[in-house]
Amino acid sequence: MNTSTSTQATARKRLVVKLGGSMLDELTDIFFKKIKAWHKEYDIVIVHGGGPAITEALTKANIPTKKVGGLRVTPRSAMDVVQSTLIAHVNPSLVQRFYKNGLQAIGLNGFDSYVMQALPIDPERYGEVGNVTVVREEVLQALVDANIIPVIASIAVDEVRGVSLNVNADEAARSVAEAMQADRLMFVTDVPGILIDEETCEKTTPEQIEEWITTGDIYGGMIPKVHAAVSCLEDGITYIDIVNEALEGTTITQKESE
Repeated sequence: MNTSTSTQATARKRLVVKLGGSMLDELTDIFFKKIKAWHKEYDIVIVHGGGPAITEALTKANIPTKKVGGLRVTPRSAMDVVQSTLIAHVNPSLVQRFYKNGLQAIGLNGFDSYVMQALPIDPERYGEVGNVTVVREEVLQALVDANIIPVIASIAVDEVRGVSLNVNADEAARSVAEAMQADRLMFVTDVPGILIDEETCEKTTPEQIEEWITTGDIYGGMIPKVHAAVSCLEDGITYIDIVNEALEGTTITQKESE
């Protein structure tokens, strides 16, 4: 992925938080209080999806929806609904909640200064679904330098055709974190991190994760989550967190001493 860079040095750490669509209605005062506290130390960027809201909107529009390999198949007729749902409804609602909790925030999507660009993955199989190719880091950095939290909907602009593309929010967050050279990437999910013997593991490493997969302690839907987290570490991000709506869960690092 090509990323544009800023020459401005900063002593502040950088945190990218990915909010799953299913979690948006679950965010509590605790979430915003912790974000507010971390904002004193971190430049923060939020990336979000909107799966449940999109599914509801497609159903109302009588447009069938299905997923292949975890990605929503998005023909152009569905893309119009996806785009309007995320940009006109989900994103402004989320930004408003940040403001109500005393945090300066601004809603963005790929079309804003072409901040997030992509190319289609496989049009015949997925339709208008893309992989992020460019993140304009300098645009995001200008906002965080002004003490504003960018809240990015997972809609990118096709860098060739100039049309909208649906982007998996996990991959969008990963791309933003890589472009921002983030110190930390946090996935807010519906699970309190990695559970081992019904207890949350607060800190672990890729090696331990692979052992737990082999022994069956990590199974089912958690396996792709931890594999995605480990791949983010390989991109140079120091800490990956899998947490619940209270921002409590598991931190994954390359070394236990970190």
